[in-house]
Amino acid sequence: MTEFIKQRQAATELGVSVRTLQRWSASGYFLKPIRLGGRVVYDRSALEDWKHRLRRSDSSHATTCTE
Repeated sequence: MTEFIKQRQAATELGVSVRTLQRWSASGYFLKPIRLGGRVVYDRSALEDWKHRLRRSDSSHATTCTE
């Protein structure tokens, strides 16, 4: 079964405001929000995958910049 995380929780985990999360979603940088009963949530596993890809991207960028 899919586990969901509320928008505010996702923003807190990422260290950004809810508004930043909304802008990222609108621009395509972040996940598309899911609306459930009037609430905005994100798929927990998709969020974890997104964070993992971001960390990998940051570490490969750091390696490239130091060479």
